[in-house]
Amino acid sequence: MKLKLFALLMAFIMTLSLVSCSLPGKSDGEKSDKKDKTTQSSDEDGKENENENENEREDGKYSIFEGGPIGSPLLYKVTDSDGGVVWLFGSIHAGRDSFYPLPDYVLDAYESSDALAVEFDIVDFESNYLEQLTSQVVLMYTGGKQITDVISDDLYDEAVEILSENGKYISGLEKYYPIMWSSMIDNCSNEEIGAEIDLGIDRHLINKAYDDGKEIIDVESALIQYKMFANFSEELQVFMLEDSIEKYRDIDSYEEAFDDMLDAWETGDAGGIMGEMEHDADFTDEEIELYEEYYAELITDRNETMTDFAVDMLESGDEVFICVGAAHVVGEGGIAAALYEMGYTVEIAK
Repeated sequence: MKLKLFALLMAFIMTLSLVSCSLPGKSDGEKSDKKDKTTQSSDEDGKENENENENEREDGKYSIFEGGPIGSPLLYKVTDSDGGVVWLFGSIHAGRDSFYPLPDYVLDAYESSDALAVEFDIVDFESNYLEQLTSQVVLMYTGGKQITDVISDDLYDEAVEILSENGKYISGLEKYYPIMWSSMIDNCSNEEIGAEIDLGIDRHLINKAYDDGKEIIDVESALIQYKMFANFSEELQVFMLEDSIEKYRDIDSYEEAFDDMLDAWETGDAGGIMGEMEHDADFTDEEIELYEEYYAELITDRNETMTDFAVDMLESGDEVFICVGAAHVVGEGGIAAALYEMGYTVEIAK
């Protein structure tokens, strides 16, 4: 089912849908150029590092990054040899009532931290209309070009029909890239299944940080995320629009897949989270190429920046609670595994 590819990946990864304009930035997450990493070693009597035993399986995979459900949301504690600490908590940007209150081990880690780091402060951004407009303008055509110049008449008519019947079609939308149309139709699907955006993990923690007077640090910015979407190839954007329409037309299947995603997050199922990242077996070669472009832009490249950010926080001397999209955190190429491979101690907090 192709609709699982983009719709669910977006919920794990992106702070919110494009049109919601719930995204901002205080800092752009500069990459660290520091190369001196902590290394793990055996202790004096030759015993292997306890963290190494815990994380590695016989097949060389990292079980705590790719394993099955542990029964509660995944939280990783990362430490260096100097006592620096960061926490890695994978967010999901829509939720359910049963997510709350968050487990004590999560709240304790948050409370002990000097700051909360998120993709960006969505609460602040939602009240900043100028920031929203500045971000959205990067998704607009110039020189008189319109979406009707790049998609078929049938696809355009179907997209207009969906947006119109949901009261979301607006004059001038033709000036926007297909990714904007895709996002708006995704909003229609999420409303149809009752996806609770207000119960998203990042939003919950940001609101809590405001109440507690805790510093909020942006790993990225709204503009960075919008520019990433704008840089998607035209072919990929059209495919995503087709995917969004397919999801809307097969809403029952999407709702089932969405519930599976929520279950994976709630039970700490790293394998289940990453399972949603796999492209379907019936993809054509061309579609696989588009998927690879999407995955590289949305996950791989951003994982490197987020890992560098985590290293900077470890070296800063502050204890920081980092909450970014769950699929950035788990898996072989996730932040937790990358830090482990660098030599930092990484363990599941419970």
